[in-house]
Amino acid sequence: MECPNIGEIKFSQVSLDAIEEIKSKDFFSNALAMSMGIGSVVNMFLGNNLTKASYSVYSSDFEGLAKSMINIPDIKRERIEFIAGMTVLNVSDFREQMFWRAVSSGCSVH
Repeated sequence: MECPNIGEIKFSQVSLDAIEEIKSKDFFSNALAMSMGIGSVVNMFLGNNLTKASYSVYSSDFEGLAKSMINIPDIKRERIEFIAGMTVLNVSDFREQMFWRAVSSGCSVH
């Protein structure tokens, strides 16, 4: 889909609420990625002596961790598409509907 030029738009409260919800999804997905990485490192080294830490590093499933972390952006994108799709149904202004359809289709907002 080609991203439309919407021009000037005044958002309703429904759209403003959706924008805040999207911002929170972005914040929490970033926090999740960071906590997964930090949590694994802390789990390996905190409170362990050298032998236990070495075994923890050896037995850690870094591939599984990487696969889990790599899916976070896809999950976030799906949630944003869902929020945008639902917002299209709840706004009456044509420009707002056009905006949310574009967001739902993957157009970025600058």
